[in-house]
Amino acid sequence: MLVAGDVRRTWKDQYERSCRVARALEREGVAKGDRIAFLDRNGLEYFDVIFGGSFLGAVSVAVNWRLAPPEMGAVIDDMIVTGAENVYPAEVENALLAHPSVVDAAVIGVPDERWGEAVKAIVVLAPGVTWPAAEAAAELIAFCRDRLAGYKCPKTVDLAETLPRNPSGKILKRELRAPYWEGRERQIG
Repeated sequence: MLVAGDVRRTWKDQYERSCRVARALEREGVAKGDRIAFLDRNGLEYFDVIFGGSFLGAVSVAVNWRLAPPEMGAVIDDMIVTGAENVYPAEVENALLAHPSVVDAAVIGVPDERWGEAVKAIVVLAPGVTWPAAEAAAELIAFCRDRLAGYKCPKTVDLAETLPRNPSGKILKRELRAPYWEGRERQIG
């Protein structure tokens, strides 16, 4: 039984409600691998959407209703879903930026046959720091493993001279993701 305040719902009722939501999402074109988000205060309706989406194989994204609209968009667009785990790129980027040799970092999701997406980091090294790419990748992945859960750590690291940014300085992650998702029918992230 699900309970929220004075509202009680059996699992059978929940299943039926979730099936109705799944049918509605399907009519709207939601398919396996698509991202869905539900924005509201805590309540049983959350389960309708989460379970309904999971019946279709959609990825549910947790969004805090207190966020401003641009922040909500960033959470939905940028989150990496690897297996059944959500990885917030900013957390991984902050870990990478704590390394003394890294001056800029972007973390994106790239296609992975087993997990859906894999965590990939693109970093800019500090001026004067020269590292063979393979050594840099191994060092930075190990550095992250000391600070983050294993599933959050980059599986690969690329070195870049600069990261693409818009006029206000935001990293253009769509540009970074594009080559990895080219030719894919459905882009997860």
